[in-house]
Amino acid sequence: MSFGQILAAQPSTETLQSLHAVLALESLSNSSNGILNAFSRLIPKTHELLVSISNPLRDLVSPTTPSTPLKTAQYRKVIQKIRALSFLSYADTLIMVPEGFQGQVVSYLKYLNLHRTDNIQKASLVMDDYIQELSVFLNNADARTAIKSHEAFYKKMKAERLDREKHIKAFFSPTDVRSRVKLSTVFARFGEFEQAFEEAERLQMTEEKQKALSQLLNQVTHASELLKLLKEKLENNELNVVSGDMAKHIATGAYEAACYIEMVTMYTFASEVMLSCVKELAEQFERITG
Repeated sequence: MSFGQILAAQPSTETLQSLHAVLALESLSNSSNGILNAFSRLIPKTHELLVSISNPLRDLVSPTTPSTPLKTAQYRKVIQKIRALSFLSYADTLIMVPEGFQGQVVSYLKYLNLHRTDNIQKASLVMDDYIQELSVFLNNADARTAIKSHEAFYKKMKAERLDREKHIKAFFSPTDVRSRVKLSTVFARFGEFEQAFEEAERLQMTEEKQKALSQLLNQVTHASELLKLLKEKLENNELNVVSGDMAKHIATGAYEAACYIEMVTMYTFASEVMLSCVKELAEQFERITG
């Protein structure tokens, strides 16, 4: 699955954004009927978004073809053999990279390692907080009319997410989608192979990381079920009064949480693709050096 396929899996964000704008305007006018109407139209779309985000995450938790780990003995053997080779002699050798990759392999691996674990941890905390907020909203009538603003928190989440997406995108060309490039365009010397292999070993999916992703998927599923319940209550006119602040809080919280989960999914997917490329690199130079 490519980044484009992951993004295409979600409903139109333009529709969601326009509904968020309507809800914001109704909140400013403090129209109870207007707020409830906008909220009732927004929650089904929000539920669809969260459900769609769970699908690529599920593919990472239970991949149809589990990846085989990079073997330490294999890469050490390769490092030992390339020490006798001239890098210039192999500079034009074509190697596999993620589609459109245009950076340096070691730098990219280091960046992926920088946030992979804390991405999942933060996403889990965000989902846990949102599930609690949504549960209270569903079960407590007073909570539905409360005056509460999480705007600063959501802005921080969004800024962090956009920053990490920007750093990932900086390693890719929007126009050149080649998956094989000359060795010298992504490595400066053979000495970087060892760094790349070590970073790749750190990046590999461990049982602990797999468990954390699985927990995150469970949280997304739980939040989706609660949003579905909220959608049904709104459809059945069981919720008659909602404050503008709480309506925005519940709707915005789901949207920003979903976007954060999407970022984690893309980040993890990018890591798995890069690991496949490093593994292929080790196997390629093992064949070259005999």
